[in-house]
Amino acid sequence: MNASDLRRIRCLNCNQTFSILYGTIFYKSQTQMTSWFYLIFRWINTKHGIPATDVARELGVTYKTAWRMCHEIRTRIGNQDAGFIVDGTAQMDEMYLSHLGFKKQGRSLLNKTLIVGVYEKTSNKLIVKVLKNADEKNLLRFALKHIFTECCLFTDSWKGYVSFKNFF
Repeated sequence: MNASDLRRIRCLNCNQTFSILYGTIFYKSQTQMTSWFYLIFRWINTKHGIPATDVARELGVTYKTAWRMCHEIRTRIGNQDAGFIVDGTAQMDEMYLSHLGFKKQGRSLLNKTLIVGVYEKTSNKLIVKVLKNADEKNLLRFALKHIFTECCLFTDSWKGYVSFKNFF
């Protein structure tokens, strides 16, 4: 599925239509979404970035497309505001990304990377970080660094979020 294949949404206030990808790196991209997600996955799991020539070869795209994709990811990562604090309605969750494909499931960190994210619904911003483990202390430290205590925070009912009710 190409990014341009996604349906458009109409604003109820101003009656304008827009793509759900507007404002993202996927907007107006003819590259398949699976290629973007693969590149982002590779980017997360590499210490020093990936050469555009390797990306072009792996994804079967031109060098120009590969360079643009890498440039977009670098730019977005570089523009992240480290001091960004969520202050509206937010959602927090964690996931375990397996290096061996999607066959491995569960919370074991063996051959997996733990990724924690906070999504603020009002500003449509996302903070994502790789953590060593998802114990209550690490999750709370991450949350207190990036979430305003007056924020309305939604999480799942996993035990790592039990103490959050005292803070948010």
